[in-house]
Parts: sequence; C-alpha cells; structure tokens
Amino acid sequence: MYLPKKNKLTFSDLSKIIIESNDLNLGTFCIYTTNSDVIISERTDVYIDDYPTGDEEGEDLFSDFVIEHNLELLYYGDQFVDVINNLRAQNVPLTIENIIIAANFWLENDNFFTFSG
Repeated sequence: MYLPKKNKLTFSDLSKIIIESNDLNLGTFCIYTTNSDVIISERTDVYIDDYPTGDEEGEDLFSDFVIEHNLELLYYGDQFVDVINNLRAQNVPLTIENIIIAANFWLENDNFFTFSG
C-alpha cells in the first residue's frame, strides 16, 4: 500500500486509504499533526513522514519536514497498524468512524477499544 508522505491529508483520507487496501505492509512511517492533543475527527489534518531518528541520549530527532512545518507526532506507524489489526481481529467493519473511535481510545488509554456486539 502506498501512503503519500509529506502531503496534508485529512484523517478521513488516511482512513479511506487503509479501508481500500487489505495490505497493511505500510513500511515504516509515523503520523504527524499540528496539534497532537486534539481529539481526532474526520477533518483532522495529518501528515505521513518517516520515523524520527535518535540521538545519543535517546531523544527523538525529527525530519526537516516535520520541523519546518511545526508538526507533532500523533502516532507511530506500528501503533496505528496495531489499532487497525485489532479492529480486524474483533471482526469490526473498517469504517472511518470505527477507526476514529479506536484511534482516539488508544491515544487516551494506551489500550485497544473493545467494540460490543
């Protein structure tokens, strides 16, 4: 699956890319936004870029793109893929709404959302 890096997407657009692909072999990526404290909605602007590198003290070093656009890390790609895989494991339909619910729950609780029924 192709994720467009360094382009502004809405979270809805990103979710549609995920929904339309059965391939979660996304490579290494992170999801960035201008305000990582926001509750994700369909209209939340996000950017895909590379993982930060680390310095000798273990601090994240972000790409020039992330720094120049004053972006904040929203999700490490592997965490986001885990959230999607958890939805699939629960046999929950991959909809934009369900992805948003699960993604917000993970960010607030560091745990997976359990859909009932």
